[in-house]
Amino acid sequence: MGILYGEICFEIRVIHDTSKVAERIKLGIFHHEYLPAGQTVIKDMYLGILRRLRGAIRKKRPEKWTNGGWILHHDNARPHTAHLMTSFLAKNGTQILLQPPYFLDIAPNDFFLFPKLKAVLKGRHFDTRDDIIEKSPLALKSIPKEAYKNCFDNWEKRWRWCVEARGNYFEKF
Repeated sequence: MGILYGEICFEIRVIHDTSKVAERIKLGIFHHEYLPAGQTVIKDMYLGILRRLRGAIRKKRPEKWTNGGWILHHDNARPHTAHLMTSFLAKNGTQILLQPPYFLDIAPNDFFLFPKLKAVLKGRHFDTRDDIIEKSPLALKSIPKEAYKNCFDNWEKRWRWCVEARGNYFEKF
């Protein structure tokens, strides 16, 4: 898919076959970050996050890094779709899985990870932000690997439903 900005055309490899995606991603979480208190994600900050993510992939999943066996899926938020991001991703040959419009809960964070994290932390009182930062990785690690596998199987189903709907909106997965 080519994205045209003025006279510059960036080529971005886009994955449409979700079965290939599901084969590649059943490993769980290997990189996470916390925003500074009161900080909003803006394009420059997101670029830094992507750079650190690429570094984490190179370090922790070298086999995925060397064979291009990783795919980025992020939503259509402005920092994610900014020219700075699309040119960075294109320049680095990053494979992306596009987020279809109107399907906000297709991302695994939305339908799986955040609800799981909330369930584990529900009812607990945290005195400081640092307490939350300290406890949340423990909560994430408490999620069994099988649950991640099920999550990505579910993600693949959601993608298939979106493809079958041919971009038309539908209420529930």
